[in-house]
Amino acid sequence: MNSLCQWTNQKKFTVNRLLARLIERCDQLGLQARPDDPRLMSELTAYTTTLVMNHLFTGKFKRTR
Repeated sequence: MNSLCQWTNQKKFTVNRLLARLIERCDQLGLQARPDDPRLMSELTAYTTTLVMNHLFTGKFKRTR
């Protein structure tokens, strides 16, 4: 989380809120992952960075129609 905040210049509160929502949704879907999977960590970092930057520019984490 600290690296994501540093790279995006976003507040920890905002990033923490996003991560909490992602974790909650994964729990709802029953998704699990191994914590030592480097590919997963890379993809998750890219995805969350994209969401945080979208929030920075639009004020929302996801696209609206």
